[in-house]
Amino acid sequence: MEGKKWITKDLLSSKYMPMAKLYGIRMTQAIIYLMLLLGIYMCVLKAGNCEFAFLKLYMGELATIVFLGGMGIFFYALTDQVVVGYMIPLLYYMLNIAISPNKIKVFYLFSMSMGKYEWKWTLGIAGVVLLVAGIAIRSKRK
Repeated sequence: MEGKKWITKDLLSSKYMPMAKLYGIRMTQAIIYLMLLLGIYMCVLKAGNCEFAFLKLYMGELATIVFLGGMGIFFYALTDQVVVGYMIPLLYYMLNIAISPNKIKVFYLFSMSMGKYEWKWTLGIAGVVLLVAGIAIRSKRK
């Protein structure tokens, strides 16, 4: 299994395009697809007569998605282990369920349930920073 891992890395690193640009394109595509899927899901909710502030919730959920995804990519880049990249955001999500919002304040994932929509700005910005840092670390690693 270890040999296949190196073959894939060798194949990717042999491309003419820089790895950072390749990762950036893939990340942009993933975010666009997530935006579309979230939008479709929320439109279905609206069509089912659900009442909510569409734009506020859409942007808040998008910030949460980017934050958890950025956290996963960042820890994957640090450890070079895909499982760690999945487990850290999952553990953080579980921590948010179990801990008081007062302990983690602006990094609380469920802040919109408390009416704290402005906290989502911090999550969104932190998510973008983690994405960029993860791509930068990953593209430097050979």
